[in-house]
Amino acid sequence: MNQNTLKRLPVVFLPLIFALLPHARGWNETVHLDSPALAGNKIGNPTRRRVFIYLPPGYERDSDRYYPTLYVLHGWGGDDKIGQTVSDIADKLILDGEIKPMILAAPDTKGKSYIGTFYTNSSLNGRWEGFITQDLVQFVERNYWAVRQSRSRGIMGVSMGGYGAIKLALKHPDIFSVVYGNVPALLRFAEPDPVGFPM
Repeated sequence: MNQNTLKRLPVVFLPLIFALLPHARGWNETVHLDSPALAGNKIGNPTRRRVFIYLPPGYERDSDRYYPTLYVLHGWGGDDKIGQTVSDIADKLILDGEIKPMILAAPDTKGKSYIGTFYTNSSLNGRWEGFITQDLVQFVERNYWAVRQSRSRGIMGVSMGGYGAIKLALKHPDIFSVVYGNVPALLRFAEPDPVGFPM
């Protein structure tokens, strides 16, 4: 075996080495959930909903480990693709040791006729509050290694999703213990500030 062959040998084995290493990053999957809470809505919103799931680095190795879950709600006109953006950030923070590994679940709640559901129960549009607090939480905890306690469930969202996250967390402290709303729609928390920006 000559020196050139020896130099090339590690390169030949690199794909095998990487295949045997644990995932350095988390991974995503898109699943579908059939929602009893949405059944019978009067405008025909589909009860089968798409959900973006992020599983953290190491998830596939630690079968005896359970993870907290963060539920991510999109804004008006958005969908489950918000999960990709949030999972990219989570991946980096987990790998940098800034946050602990967690599962992310981002459902598509876009309505058929009324695009914004505002995560509210409605006989016309569907029981979207029930979809999140019952169907989605139960689905995640049946199918993934998620801790089944409110202290390990968080909910966040942007715009309409921020409104929904705050509303659902306040109404269901037995389900969610942590909440974050980014520019939450329809909420007013204080009088106009001294600079004069309207609230």
